[in-house]
Amino acid sequence: MNLSKFILVTLLAGLVFYSVGMIIVRIKMTETAYEFEDHKSNQRALEEEQVRLKMKISERLSVSKLKLKDFSEPTPEQIIEIPLPRGNGK
Repeated sequence: MNLSKFILVTLLAGLVFYSVGMIIVRIKMTETAYEFEDHKSNQRALEEEQVRLKMKISERLSVSKLKLKDFSEPTPEQIIEIPLPRGNGK
C-alpha cells in the first residue's frame, strides 16, 4: 500500500509539474507572438516610409524639376555627330 501511494503521489506531482511547464511555455509563446507582430508592423511602417522618401527623392531629381527657365533644347546646328571608330572587329 505504501509503495502504490508513493507511485500515485509521484505521478500526480509529475503531472502538476508538466502542466505548469506547459502553461509557462504557452505564455512565453504568446508573448513572443505579440512581440513578433509588433516588430512586423514596425517593419511595414518603415518600408512604407522608405517608399514615400524614395518617391520624394525621385520627384526632386526628376528631369522636369531640373530644367531651368533659361534652358532651351539644342538647335540642329549645335548638335555634332561623332562617328564611331571602325576597327578590325574590335
